[in-house]
Amino acid sequence: MKRYSLAAAFFAALFLAESFAGGKLTAYGAGGTWMENGAGGWNYRRENGSMAQNSFEDIDGEWYYFDADGNMVSGWRKISNQMYHFEEDGRLTEGWKCLGEGENGRWYYYDKEGNAVIGWFKDNGSWYWFSPDGIMNQESPREIDGKMYWFSPDGALLTNQYQGLQYYNSQGQPEPGYDVRVWDLSGNPVFASPEDTARIEGELNRLPKGWLKAFIDGDWHFVYQPDAGPYRTVPREDGGEYPVSYRISDTERTLYASEPDGFTMGFGAFLYQSSEKERKENLFQNMLRHREYFILELTGIPEQEKRDQELVFAALFAAYEKEEGRAYMEEEMNDVAWLMETILGSRAADGTRR
Repeated sequence: MKRYSLAAAFFAALFLAESFAGGKLTAYGAGGTWMENGAGGWNYRRENGSMAQNSFEDIDGEWYYFDADGNMVSGWRKISNQMYHFEEDGRLTEGWKCLGEGENGRWYYYDKEGNAVIGWFKDNGSWYWFSPDGIMNQESPREIDGKMYWFSPDGALLTNQYQGLQYYNSQGQPEPGYDVRVWDLSGNPVFASPEDTARIEGELNRLPKGWLKAFIDGDWHFVYQPDAGPYRTVPREDGGEYPVSYRISDTERTLYASEPDGFTMGFGAFLYQSSEKERKENLFQNMLRHREYFILELTGIPEQEKRDQELVFAALFAAYEKEEGRAYMEEEMNDVAWLMETILGSRAADGTRR
């Protein structure tokens, strides 16, 4: 969510020149003159010499309002039966704005005309709901027009994402059939610790949204097995072991993980199986040969496993999902980074192929 903050540099941004006359500050804006009124406020004389009174003024690309006495207003102001909010420096509030402190703070969103948004509003890919008073909803669940919806703490509608182990679909509705199941090795339900639950939520919500939707639409499921240990281990050259904490069952259409981060690597294996066309067209196999040193250094995969393309791709995806891993790939093997971005971007938000 974008958060709008006050611009303290009112004078520097707005005024092109300053001069003192009779102890009062006079400043020149585009096409007019700002004048200190002696009471700590400001008036504005237009280019034609008239004073701004009872009017909105577009000054240097920002809107201001001046009352009947010609004073610039700030805070809440009712104008022609419409409530507007102005910043401390007089600018008409636009975008996100929190009014109040701490838990009592209420979020609003103002359009370019200064009107508070009401009802449903989409910003940066997320949906929010605002009451008739313009206050962003932070209650979850919330009944809206006779239907219940679930929201995250920051007010965004939960869409195609997990909260804890629960899945919420693209309509903001829970779909228990796609919740993360927590099983022992015999398939009996067990509990995940709060720490593991938080880590699993973070791992799943970092997955590319379009591909997660395709995963769910394909009737795939996530299962966490906290006591399973590695599903297989690969000996390292130094005598240690490389653990693989995921496995995929095509017949069960299930991705199993024994560690929270196993879901990310396992999802990389799912991507490998689902992106044969893109990998062939972009010569992924050739990239593996030419970038072998960097791939092994980044992923830590033992050299004897470098021909296991699915494992290598899964490890590359897991690395790409982390900021430092992505930076390394873009620096040392930008062709692999480009391929990864191409594959991840091949699904639209609704899960369909672009």
